[in-house]
Amino acid sequence: YESNPRVFIFFATNHIDLLNKAFLNRFDAINKIEIKNPDATMREALIKKSFEKLKIIFSDSQITHNSKHIKTIFPISFLNEIVQRSDAFSIRQILGIVRSAKVLADLRNNDQISKEIILEILKQMRANRTLEHQEEESDLLIKQFDIYNKRLTIANQIRQFYRTYT
Repeated sequence: YESNPRVFIFFATNHIDLLNKAFLNRFDAINKIEIKNPDATMREALIKKSFEKLKIIFSDSQITHNSKHIKTIFPISFLNEIVQRSDAFSIRQILGIVRSAKVLADLRNNDQISKEIILEILKQMRANRTLEHQEEESDLLIKQFDIYNKRLTIANQIRQFYRTYT
């Protein structure tokens, strides 16, 4: 790749701070493109589009429910609640709300995705995010502790070497 300027290497990570520095130093130019989590407008659009695939819409107007293209109608206020509760979710997690709601409804032998199922999924996902965040903090502390221990070991070896040869 070094001899051919037309070769591009792409990689993605959620934790660039955990990548090996030697690996990162192998490349002359690293251009970081950070993709942030979607804002409220984007989350709303993702949620609406994803639920539409399951024939679920959000509307406050009176729509005849006997349309074969509509299975369930939730009020706009419920869409707003989902958007609010999915704050700081990634695109994958937002799409996971819909998939998980469908699976949970199927597991309960219920063809209908209810508000209760969606709220239960959101509650579980928020709890998982908290656990993941705690695990990330714990992993970071362990990494910092390991670095501290290595530095301490090196310092002790230097002291021992200095005592032995002076």
